[in-house]
Amino acid sequence: MGDDLKSLRHVVDQEVDRLLREQHELEVELAESRRSEEKLQAFASRLAILNQVFVFGAGATNIDELLSQVIAALMELLELDFGRAYLLTRTAPSHKPMIELRYAQEVPSHEFSDQPPFNMERTPWSFVFCDGLPIISHQFPELLPVSSCEPAFSAATLVPVMAGFEVVGGLSFACRRRTAWSDADIDTLRATGQQIGTLIAKMRADGERRRLVQELSARNAELERFSYTVSHELKNPLVTIKGFLGMMDADIKRQRFGGVERHLGKIAAAADTLTDLLDGLREISGVGRICHSSEEVDLGDLAREALIHLEQRVAEKGLRTSVSDILPVVFGDRLRLLQLMINLIDNAIKFQPEGGILEVGAEWRQGAPVCFVRDRGIGIEARYLERIFGLFEQLDPNCVGTGVGLALSSRIVEHHGGRLWAESAGSGEGSTFFFVLPEIAPSRA
Repeated sequence: MGDDLKSLRHVVDQEVDRLLREQHELEVELAESRRSEEKLQAFASRLAILNQVFVFGAGATNIDELLSQVIAALMELLELDFGRAYLLTRTAPSHKPMIELRYAQEVPSHEFSDQPPFNMERTPWSFVFCDGLPIISHQFPELLPVSSCEPAFSAATLVPVMAGFEVVGGLSFACRRRTAWSDADIDTLRATGQQIGTLIAKMRADGERRRLVQELSARNAELERFSYTVSHELKNPLVTIKGFLGMMDADIKRQRFGGVERHLGKIAAAADTLTDLLDGLREISGVGRICHSSEEVDLGDLAREALIHLEQRVAEKGLRTSVSDILPVVFGDRLRLLQLMINLIDNAIKFQPEGGILEVGAEWRQGAPVCFVRDRGIGIEARYLERIFGLFEQLDPNCVGTGVGLALSSRIVEHHGGRLWAESAGSGEGSTFFFVLPEIAPSRA
């Protein structure tokens, strides 16, 4: 009897162990199922957020609108209190990128500083903007933004905005209701950064395509005007040559040789004019087609070099010259920019009275330097201020020249992405030729 009870108990114990094992396996399976379900829910939530972000972003018409709509959507969907968007910008291809704040939002809304203390050469910001890695506030407490609102922020993150493998910006977020970020949150924000980067790259490509189409249309229109103007201007010296050849032929047949030398002089002058016109046309057609390497160019040094080229003409008129010390350093084709400076100074000398002052300088407008060449000469009436930049345009027909210099100068400035224009108070009040070259180098370093 005792042996039977022991045997039964052993069987019961085995069954209990089996049931306990099955219970444990079921609990493990249930826990894994719950984790899988939570992952699926998190994934579905992430897809829903990314889909909404894409919908907001796809409807944006420009980069700033894209960033503002996406930041606002993420802050609402993830219950965040702070959001900022940054883009990397370069003032010139050879310069280091700068971090530019493009959009900021905080709940509740209040005034805060416009620019973060980011340094591309120092962590933690270099992790994001150089290496394309996200960072969070428990790794770098300095990431927490300072706010005048209470309570203070308790969690923050900064994720890169990626266009393919290139970092083009960053997204910064912070909140007051959590102390840490989940992996799902970081994955969502990082995926959003990649999505935004793709849209930014597309917008920039579309913008560049539209710019090229507009530029091509403008060039085609300019080519039509150019062809008409060239055919008209080149015809004049040819007509002169033909006319005096006819007169010479008639005089020779009548054996009247006294006027032949005068006729030959007129023909030679017309041929010289034709040569000058052709040289000017060659120079204009070469801008943008014949390119030299770009470099940092000090416009102050360039102005002084141009005056050395023109010192004989300056001396002939007894002019006084002034070159400002605040002329900027720009990034461009040095030879073409020297040609620009020579043309503008030569034009000022041409219309400057003897003993006058010729000034090359710069002034600040809306936070950017605007360069100028100023004379105290005959001035320009308002109706001619745009016309003077046309090919072969000369307001004074008695003035020496072909009317190509200002057209060439305008083409050089446009080729560098800038703008050239003239201002004058009117006849007898002198003229100032302003130009802006946008790729200003912050330093020589």
